[in-house]
Amino acid sequence: MPTTILIVEDEFLIAVEMEAVVHDLGHESAGIADDMQSALAKASDAIDVALVDVNLADGATGPRIGEKLAADFGIEVIFVTANPAQLGEGVSGTLGALEKPVDLSV
Repeated sequence: MPTTILIVEDEFLIAVEMEAVVHDLGHESAGIADDMQSALAKASDAIDVALVDVNLADGATGPRIGEKLAADFGIEVIFVTANPAQLGEGVSGTLGALEKPVDLSV
C-alpha cells in the first residue's frame, strides 16, 4: 500500500520536483501547500507523512505546521530544509530533518 505524502514547500519548482520523486518512488501525493493556512487545509488523517520546509510563504512557520500536523492529525513529519539549525533541539512530535539539497543518487 503506497504512502500518502503532503509536501509543504513554497518554492514551486522544488515542490513539483519533490512531488515527482514521491510518485517515482511509488507513493501518492496529498498535494502541495506553501504556507500554514494551505497546509492545514490539506491536512487529514489519511496523510501518512508530511515533508515540511521551515521557511515558507508566510515566514518561518514550518516548525509550527509540523508540530500541528503531528499532534492534530497523527502525521509523521520530516523537515526538508536548507536551514536545519532553525529547528533548534527539534520539534515535538516530529521525526527529524533532511538538509536540502537532498542527494537521491545515494
